[in-house]
Amino acid sequence: MATRQWAIEVPLCQFDACHTLDVPGDGTSRFALPVLTEGDACAGKSKVYQGSIASRCLVWQLDAAKPAQLLLRDVGVSEERREGSVCLSFASSLLPCVSCTESVQHGGTLVAVVTADGMLHTIRHSTGAAASTGSLASQLRAPGAMASVSLAAHFQRAGPPTAVLEVGGFICIGTSEGNLVCLPATSTDPADVFPLAPMSSLGKMFGGFFGRAVAGQAIVQLQELTFLDNRLLAAIQADGQLHFWHLPSRQLVHTAELRPNHMSEQWVPSVARLTAEPLDASTSILLVYFEPRDKASSEPCVLQTYEVFVEQRGEGLYKIAVEGGPKLQAREAGGRFHRVRDLVLENLALHTVGAWLLYDDAAGRRSVDCVALAFQSGPPDTETLVQLVEAQLVEGCGAAEELQLQQQVWQCVEDKLAQPSDSGTAAGGLTPAAVASAFADAVIAPGRLSRPALHAALARLGSQLELDEVQQPDLGSLQELLPGWVAAAPHLPAAAASSGGSAAARGSAAVLAQWTAFLQAYAAAWAQQHRPIALLQLPPQAEQRSMLLARQGGMFTSLRGAVAPEIALHQALPPVWHRMAAEEALEAEEVLRAAAAVNAAAGGQLGRLAWACLQQGMDADAVVLPALVAALVGGTARATAAGGSSGGGRTSFLGGGSGGGSDASVKWRSACRRLPLQLGHLWPSGDPGVFAAAVASALKVLGSDWHDCTKLRSPMAAASLPVRTAALSTLAQVSWAQVEAVLQLALLQRYVLWHQTLGLWSLSPEDCQQLQTQLLPRTMELLQAAAVAYWTAVTPTAEVAADGGGASPALDPSEMVVSLRIHDGPAAGPAAVKRMRLSLARNSYAAVLMLAANVGTNDSHVVRDLPDLQRVALLFTQRLLCLSHSPIHTGGRQLQQGPNEKRIDTVDPADVAVQVAAGLFAGRHTAQLAALQRLLPATVQDMRLLFFKACSRAREISLTASPEQQQQLEEDSCSLFFRVSAVFSPTGAASGQAAAVRSCVQQLLADGHQEPLEEDASLQAAGLAYFEALVALYERLGRYSAAARFALAATRQVAAALPAQEQLAARAQAQGRLWATAFGYCMECARYEEAYVVLLSIEVADLQLDCMQRLVSGLCTAPGGLELLCRLPFAHNLAVVRGGRQVWVSMLEEVVAYLQRRAVQLDLAASPQPYKVLADFHISRNNYQAAAGALLAYARRLVGEHPDDSTQLAEAEHALAAAVSCLSLVERQHAWIPDPAAADQAADEDSDPPVLTVAALRREYAVVRAHAALAAATPGSRQGTALLTAAGAGVSGEALRGADAEDVFTKLLVVGLHDAAFQLAEAAFCGTQLTRALERAFASLAAECMRQQLAVGRAPSSADAVPSSAAAEAGDEDGMDTEEAGRPAAGGGASLAARGSGGGGGGAQLASWQRLKEWLQRHEGGEHRFRLRLFILDALLQIEADVMLPPWIMAAFQAKAGPAGNGGDLGGALRVLLRHGRLVDAAQLAGQHLQHILHSVPSVAMSRTSQVYFPQALLDELLSRLDGGDAGNGDGGAAEELAPERRRLAELLQRVRSSALSQTAVTQELFAH
Repeated sequence: MATRQWAIEVPLCQFDACHTLDVPGDGTSRFALPVLTEGDACAGKSKVYQGSIASRCLVWQLDAAKPAQLLLRDVGVSEERREGSVCLSFASSLLPCVSCTESVQHGGTLVAVVTADGMLHTIRHSTGAAASTGSLASQLRAPGAMASVSLAAHFQRAGPPTAVLEVGGFICIGTSEGNLVCLPATSTDPADVFPLAPMSSLGKMFGGFFGRAVAGQAIVQLQELTFLDNRLLAAIQADGQLHFWHLPSRQLVHTAELRPNHMSEQWVPSVARLTAEPLDASTSILLVYFEPRDKASSEPCVLQTYEVFVEQRGEGLYKIAVEGGPKLQAREAGGRFHRVRDLVLENLALHTVGAWLLYDDAAGRRSVDCVALAFQSGPPDTETLVQLVEAQLVEGCGAAEELQLQQQVWQCVEDKLAQPSDSGTAAGGLTPAAVASAFADAVIAPGRLSRPALHAALARLGSQLELDEVQQPDLGSLQELLPGWVAAAPHLPAAAASSGGSAAARGSAAVLAQWTAFLQAYAAAWAQQHRPIALLQLPPQAEQRSMLLARQGGMFTSLRGAVAPEIALHQALPPVWHRMAAEEALEAEEVLRAAAAVNAAAGGQLGRLAWACLQQGMDADAVVLPALVAALVGGTARATAAGGSSGGGRTSFLGGGSGGGSDASVKWRSACRRLPLQLGHLWPSGDPGVFAAAVASALKVLGSDWHDCTKLRSPMAAASLPVRTAALSTLAQVSWAQVEAVLQLALLQRYVLWHQTLGLWSLSPEDCQQLQTQLLPRTMELLQAAAVAYWTAVTPTAEVAADGGGASPALDPSEMVVSLRIHDGPAAGPAAVKRMRLSLARNSYAAVLMLAANVGTNDSHVVRDLPDLQRVALLFTQRLLCLSHSPIHTGGRQLQQGPNEKRIDTVDPADVAVQVAAGLFAGRHTAQLAALQRLLPATVQDMRLLFFKACSRAREISLTASPEQQQQLEEDSCSLFFRVSAVFSPTGAASGQAAAVRSCVQQLLADGHQEPLEEDASLQAAGLAYFEALVALYERLGRYSAAARFALAATRQVAAALPAQEQLAARAQAQGRLWATAFGYCMECARYEEAYVVLLSIEVADLQLDCMQRLVSGLCTAPGGLELLCRLPFAHNLAVVRGGRQVWVSMLEEVVAYLQRRAVQLDLAASPQPYKVLADFHISRNNYQAAAGALLAYARRLVGEHPDDSTQLAEAEHALAAAVSCLSLVERQHAWIPDPAAADQAADEDSDPPVLTVAALRREYAVVRAHAALAAATPGSRQGTALLTAAGAGVSGEALRGADAEDVFTKLLVVGLHDAAFQLAEAAFCGTQLTRALERAFASLAAECMRQQLAVGRAPSSADAVPSSAAAEAGDEDGMDTEEAGRPAAGGGASLAARGSGGGGGGAQLASWQRLKEWLQRHEGGEHRFRLRLFILDALLQIEADVMLPPWIMAAFQAKAGPAGNGGDLGGALRVLLRHGRLVDAAQLAGQHLQHILHSVPSVAMSRTSQVYFPQALLDELLSRLDGGDAGNGDGGAAEELAPERRRLAELLQRVRSSALSQTAVTQELFAH
C-alpha cells in the first residue's frame, strides 16, 4: 500500500489588467491548427538553463475563447514587478503550443509561437537587472524585441504545424506529417530554414500501403533530452514513434516505439515529459501519458515510464536505448486519473521520480496529485494528495444527510449554551449573526477570496447583485455585507425543519444549511472562474514541491507540503516523527483517531461553531467545551461543568433516550452511544498513565516546531506581495487546521473526563489528575494561540506601511505594487532602507501588522525560490502559533545555523497576543483591537494584554453613541489602566512587563505631541509619562473626568520620578503644571468640588488665584453651581505679591472682589445675572448690607443703561425691592449702605461718606417703579409724544424721560398715569412738597375725568343744571353720569348720556370718577390738604366752564348741620366759581350758607359771630356782578334773568348782616355787664 502524504495549495499572486500589443501578420488562415477544448486554456513557463537561480519566470497562457491572443506574465516568487503582464494580439489564431526557453546565449527568454497564417513569431524578453526596472510592455516595444518570419511555403510541403520547441539554439516546428521545420533562433531569414523528415517520401508511401496512416505520423510532443552539454530533440508522434534528432548535424539519432504491443492504435500519446534521473548523468526518465483517441471514451488513462540511456560515441554520434519502466493506470491510483491535463516530473530520491499530475477525474473535477514512481515492479510506494482551494472551501460541508446530523448537533449545543451555569448565569446563547460571521471568515480568509467567483456563486443562488457591488467594497465592508447577501439569496435552504430547541438554535441551524449550500456554490464558482490549467516548476529543482499552479483569471498559486496540524486532521503524523520518535508517534496517532471519532460523532463542522462562540467572547474551557460534551453525552450543562469529578451519572438523551425523532437524530444517538466502546477499543488496556501519555504525545506534535525553518538566506527589509500573500494564506490554513485539531483533542479530553468509563476500562485517578492539571490547560493554551493566529489572518484592517507605523500612503491602491531589489553582499544594506509600496490596499489583514513587525526585527527573510518562500510562510505561522522547538529536531539531530541566522525564542500565547495587539494599536484599529480581546480569556492577568484591552475600551468611546455605554467604557478602561500602572512599580510583580507597555506609551506620547520618554528613564519616570500619556489620550477623546483622574495620579508620581535635590525646581514646575491640568479637567467635566480640593492643593499663589477665579466663573454658569459656590467655605489665605511685596489676602475677599469685577464687566443680559450671584453669595454668608448694595448697583445700572426698556426697569424695580428687604433685616443702627454713586464723585476727605438708609432705598424704589410704569406706557416715546401733543404741551418724547422724582411725577401726569403718580407722591414726597404734588395730581385726574365725560356726551350748560342742593339730594353721588342726570333737570338741562353720541365710553369715565373719589377720600382732610376739592373744581371748570358740576363735588362746599360756619371753604369755592363765571352756582351756594346762618343758633362759646367768617367782599362782588348782568354761566341769558337770584341773595345777605349786628350788640351788652 502506498504511503500517503498531503500538500496544500497556497495562492501567490494574481494579475488583473494588462497592456495589449498588436503583432503584425498576414491574417489569412492557411492551415488548420489544433484547437483547445471550449472553456479550457493552456499555459507554460520558460524553461531555464542548468544552474539558473532565477526567482522569476515568464509564463505564457492561451485561452480557448481568444485563440489569437497570447498572455505573457512575469511571475516572481520573492517580488512582483510593476506592470509585469502583457497581451499580444495576433492577426490569426495561434498554435496551442508555445516554446518559451531561457538561455545564456539569448541573454534572456525566447518565446516562439506559430500562427495559422504560417508565420513564426519570436519574442525576446530580457531578464537582466536593467530590464526589471521597466514594464513588460515597454520591453516588448523595444526595437528587435519581436520578429516574424513567414514559413507558409515550408508548411505547404512539410504539413501544418502541430508543435514548436527551441532546442540548442534551433526553433523546431513539428508538423502533422511527422516532419520538422527548423530555423536557427538568431535568424529571421526564411532561407536558413531546413526540414527534417524521419522517412523519405517512398517510405511514407509504403507506410500508407501497409496500413499506417499518415495522420498517425503527426508530431504531438517535442521534448529536449539533455546529455552532459549536448541537446537532443525528442519528437513523439501520434502513432507512438519516438525520434531523437541531433540538430547541429541534422541527423536522426534513434527511433523507438513507445506504445506497447498490447496497446491498440486507439491510444494516443498526448503528454510527455523528460527529466534526468538523479545520480545518473547518462540516464533520463521519459513519462508518456496515453489517452484514448476517442475523447468521449470512458477508458482510464495510462502513464507509461521509460528509461532512456544515452552514450556518446563521437561528434554527433550517440547510442540510445529506451526501456519501459513502471506503468501507472487510473485504477491503480484509486480511479482518480481520468484525463491528464499537464504533467511535471520531479526527482525525489535515487531512482525515484515524482510525477505531478493535473488531471480531471471521472466527475470532471480538476485536481492535482503527485505519484512517486520507482523503477521497479509493483505499485508506487508514495503518493501526495494536493488539497486545492476549492476543496478547502467545502471542507466539512457534507451531503444532505450529514447536514441534517450537523444541524441536530448544533441545535443541541446551542440549547446547552443558553442554559444557566452553576453560578446561575447563562452564556447568552449563540446568535445566527455570529454563526454567519464565522462562516464568512472562510471566504474572506487570505487566498480564498475571489470577487468574480463570489458574484458568480451569489448569482447561482438567485441573487440580483451586480458585479460592481461585489468589486467595489473594501475587505472590511465586504466582510460585513457578505452575511446579508447570503441570507437574502432566494435559492438557499429555508429554516431548519426541526421545531425543537430555542429560536436562536433553530436560526443557527438554518444558517448552517444556508452557508453549506453557499460554500458549495462558491467552490464550484471558484473552480470555474479559476480553473487550473498548468503546473509550473521553478528552479532550483533540488528540493521537493517547488511547484506553481497556473489558473485561469491570471492567478498563480504554489504547492507546499502539509504540516503537523493539517496532517493531524487526517489522523496521521509527519514522516519525521515516525523516523525519530516511533513510539510517541504511534501513541499520538491513536489519540488523533480517537479525537476524530469524537468529532465524527458530533457531526463534524464543530470548528465553525466553536469559532463563532470564541468570537462572541465565550470562554472555551468554561463554556464552549462543556456545552459540546453535554450535547454528546446527553447530560445537562451543569453536570458537564463538573467534568471528571462525578463518575457515572447517566442521563437520558435530549429528545428522549429510546427513540423518536428524525433519522439524523437516531443515527446521532446511536453514534454517541457507541462512542465509549469505540474509544475503549483504541486502548484495550487500562494501565494507569497510558491515556495521559498518549495525549501528551499528541500535544507534543501539535505544540512543537514541526518544520525546519532555519536554512534561510539574508534578512529582508520588507515583505513583497507574493511573500505576503503566501505567508498570510499559509497562516490562515495552518492556524485553522490547528484550531480544529486542538479543538478535537480538547473535546476528547473533556469527554473522557466526564465519561471516565470507556469500554472495559476506566480512567485512572492519575490520568484524570494529569489531564485536568497539565494536559487540558496546555491544550487550551494551544487553542488560544491558534485562535489568535487565525483571527489575525482573517480580520481585515487598513493597510499600513512595512514598518508597521502609520497608515498607507495616499495613493491609488491598484497602482501600488512592490518594487524591491535585494541582493546578497554589499548592496544589501542600501537596498534594505527602500520603502515598500503596497499593492491592493483593500486586501489587507491584521496579520500584515505582524508580518511587518517580523520584517523589522529580521525574523522573516528574503526568498529566492519557492521552497524558501514556504519556509518564510511557515516560520511566520509558527511564531503566531507559539510553537516550541521540536523535540525531534533538537534531540535527534542538531540543525546548523548560518552567521546571519538566529534561533527563534519560544513565546507563549500572551506574548503573541501582545504583538498582535501592539500592531493593531499602532495602526489605530480600534474595532479589531476590541474583537481581539474577546478571543482572550476573561481571567487574563498579563499586564500587557490588559493595557491593550484598556486601549480598545478607551478608543471604543468615540465609536459609541449611547452616553451610558460611553460612561461604562470609560470606567472599565480607567480601571484597567490603573491596574496596568503596577508594571512601573519597582516592587510590583509585573514590573518585568514594563518594556512592552513602555513602547506603547511612546506612541501615545507621540500621538499627543508630547515629549518622548528617554531611553534610560527610570520606572518611576516611565510611570509619570504613562499617566501623562493617558491624560492626553482621554483629552483627545473628550473624557475629561478620566483625564482629571490620571492627572491627579500623575501628580502623586512626580515626587518619585524626580527625587533628587537638584530636581526641586523641575519637580515644582511639573507639579504645578499637573495640578493646573487636573484643575482644568475637573472644571471641564463639572467636578467642581474636586476642582476646589485641587485648588487648595496648588502651592503657587498666583496660579491658585487664577484657578480660583476660573472656579468661581465656572460655578456661576454651571447648573446648580450657585448653590455650591455659596456652600464652599473659601476660608484659606493666599500669599500674593502686591506692590512688590508679599501680602496675605483672604480667599473669601478675593472671591467677592472677583464677583464684583465680574458683575461690572459682564453684560446685563448675562445669565445668571452677576449682580444677583454676588447678592446670593453675600446672603449665604448673612451679609445683608453687602447684598443690598449689590442689588442697588444692579438696579441703578439697569436704569442707567436701559431707561426706556420696561422689562429692564421692571427688573430694576424688583432688585430695589429685594435691596429694601435685605436692608430691613439689619438692625436699625446698621441699616445703611454706602452710596455706590459716591465713588464717582469727588468727596471731601473730611466729610463723612454718603450713605443710604432704608427710606432712601424706598424712595429710589418708588421712582424706579414709576419710571417703569412710564416706560411701559410710552414704548419708544411715540405714545408719550402723542399724548403730550393732544394735551397741547408740545414737548418732545425725550423730555418724558429723567431720573428725578419731580420729572417722573410730571411725566406721569402728562401721560395720564395718575395711580402711579399718586403712589410716587406718597413715597417720594413729604410735607409741603407732598401737598403740592397731590394738588397737581388731583387737578390732572379731575381734568382727565372731565375729558372722558365730554367724550361720552356734551356737557350741560349752567342754565340746564339743577341746583347743587337738589342734585345732592336727588342725584347719585357715585358719579357724574347718574340716573338723575339722565332725567330732564328742573332747569331744562339734559343728561350727558342723553346728549352724547353714544354710551361706549361710559364704563371708562365711571371708573375714572371712582378713582378720583377714592384718592380724594384717602388724602382729604389732612394738614394743608383741605383745598384739594378747590383744585378739582377749578380743573373741571377749566375744561368746560358751563359744565354741570358733579353733585358730590359741590356738596362738600355746602353748609353742614351744626354751628354756623361749619362747612367747606365757601370763600375758595366762590372765588373759583366767580373766576369761571358761574354766578348762578355761586349765588345758590352763598344763599344756602346764608340761610344756614339765619336758621342756626349762635354759639355763646364763639368769640365772634358766624358772619365774621363770611367772605363779605366776595358776596359783595357777587352781588355787583349779578347787578351787572354778567352771563358768565355760559348760557348767554339776559341780566334780567339773574335779577331774582340777586334779589334773593341781597335779601338773605341783608338779613344775615342785620342779624349779625343785633347779635353783636347783644353780645357787647352781655360782656359789658
